[in-house]
Amino acid sequence: MKITIKQKELAQALQKLQSVTPNRTTTPILQNVLLDAVDHGLYCTATNGEISTRILVDGKTEERGKITVNCKKLANLIKSLDAKEVDLRTTTTDRLQVLSGKGKYSFGGLEADEFPRMPEVNEEEVDFIIPAGNLKAALIDTDFAASTEEVRYRLHGVSLTFYSDKIEFAGCDGRMFAVATYQTKIDKEIEQMVIPLKSCQEIKKVFSDDEDIFVFVENNYLVFFTNTYQFSSRKIELGDEGYPNYWAIINFENGKAVLANKDQLLRAIQRIGLFARDDSYGIDLSVNEEENTLDITAQNNLEYDGHESVDISSKTEAIDFKINAKFLSGVLNHLDCEEVMILMSPDNLRITLKCPDKENQIYTIALLSA
Repeated sequence: MKITIKQKELAQALQKLQSVTPNRTTTPILQNVLLDAVDHGLYCTATNGEISTRILVDGKTEERGKITVNCKKLANLIKSLDAKEVDLRTTTTDRLQVLSGKGKYSFGGLEADEFPRMPEVNEEEVDFIIPAGNLKAALIDTDFAASTEEVRYRLHGVSLTFYSDKIEFAGCDGRMFAVATYQTKIDKEIEQMVIPLKSCQEIKKVFSDDEDIFVFVENNYLVFFTNTYQFSSRKIELGDEGYPNYWAIINFENGKAVLANKDQLLRAIQRIGLFARDDSYGIDLSVNEEENTLDITAQNNLEYDGHESVDISSKTEAIDFKINAKFLSGVLNHLDCEEVMILMSPDNLRITLKCPDKENQIYTIALLSA
């Protein structure tokens, strides 16, 4: 290998790849980055065995070649260099030299053939295309609700359900459900799948909002790629139990409802949440029919309490419930509208929040016992 690369671009690529390489592993090569010099630049690849990221960095290649070296150590060196360009050279199949200015640095590595292979795809194998900005927005709107408990593995990510005219994203942890949709045409049948949380986080970091992402689905993996990036992730196996039927839980259009300004409600809940008990963060919300307001209160062991009222635009019937302030604030932060509609389930066990004029974001939160 013999290639010249801009220091800044290589440093940025290695910085992104560091989050993929594991800090501790029984397989040392997983802590390495695969450097593959090709005619049009340098492919840099990192993997932890479950997810993989490959980034193409432009460069002037004099001699093609491959090698793997420790990702973190190489990233720290490249980031510290002052020269605008960096020369990478392999002296043997397991030795890399980095030349920059008056500096010469040598890395011992492992042969490229030992590095785990990344799925190879091309545009002809694409199952669907989605703008990166829309994909990232849908993940942001749903992954915060996914379970972080390892014992609930099938909920430890974001579900994708495919219809002929849309993709439905969902996250849930048993107490909270989040659903977001992206309208698009799907020409083939694709089974429901779950993307792990770690993969959702990497997708949001790697891709730029203004590019289209090509997506290829195979038995165990999902592959997302553009001209410069490729990201692959193992899917979460749903098994016979499958993913929860969230529509059976959140679809109660005929329940009690109230409409209020979202930002005013959010700020009030954040303030009153300061007075909630630390064990449940519970606050009370109730409609004051005389004042036409939604009253928000909290009390902590009789030591201090808070009360605030928010004007409401409309209501169907009186609503009164107790809820976790952090969950409610989190949902309101994600809703993209001026007014929020709050609907109470017929059994008074949960509420659904959504924008009154669109259906691309819907959230459900289980209520606390009084």
